[in-house]
Amino acid sequence: MPGRISQLWDSCIKRAGIRRRILNQTRHTFACWMLTEDANPSWIATQMGHKNAKMVLEVYGKFMPSASQNQVEKLNKKFSSCPTSAPFIGTTKN
Repeated sequence: MPGRISQLWDSCIKRAGIRRRILNQTRHTFACWMLTEDANPSWIATQMGHKNAKMVLEVYGKFMPSASQNQVEKLNKKFSSCPTSAPFIGTTKN
């Protein structure tokens, strides 16, 4: 059966007109692309058949955006509804 899958894969690659690559390389491409798009590493691990995100983070973590403006924007959006000053709690003396 594995030989048949390889033959089918090779046939698809040839018809697509792209350079040959092994089927396993698509897993690497998937993980890298998903991480660069900020996908949850635990979800990626599940899709790849891993029991947790450890391997995804160790092997593909370098593809995760580190200090991207996108991360800052996400935080700002989450906290945009927060008050800029703390409300006064307690009693006032008259």
